[in-house]
Amino acid sequence: MKYRFPFEKLLEIRKRTEELARRDHASAAAAVTESEAETGRMYAAIDRARERAAEVERAGGTCAVALGQVDDFIRGQGTRIERKRLQTRELKAVAERLQAELVEAARERKTLEKLRERRLIEHQTEAKKREARRLDELVITRFKRIES
Repeated sequence: MKYRFPFEKLLEIRKRTEELARRDHASAAAAVTESEAETGRMYAAIDRARERAAEVERAGGTCAVALGQVDDFIRGQGTRIERKRLQTRELKAVAERLQAELVEAARERKTLEKLRERRLIEHQTEAKKREARRLDELVITRFKRIES
């Protein structure tokens, strides 16, 4: 007799829940990575602006307007960077929450899988015992027929 786990549907639901949690966590982690990369690009833009300001200073002449524009850009970029950092922090909090949900979903699925394995082993043990009893009865019946 083939073993059928009574909670197979529940296990499938837990697997799907874990897959969804894994997907959500992966997208949140990707959003965090993208946000951090964007922050890095902002810092690189500041570095390029400073290099441009240094070139303008070396060139000399009437460069006060260009230097003022570079300075305004750097200050504005600093503000944008701070906003992006706050956004990144919020994204990290969401990613951590989703990771906790993923861990919980994985734990629930593993619990059901362990229960299924234990029940399968119990079923196999019972099947072996039934088969042994059946063979014993068969041997005893044959032995009695031979004696008679």
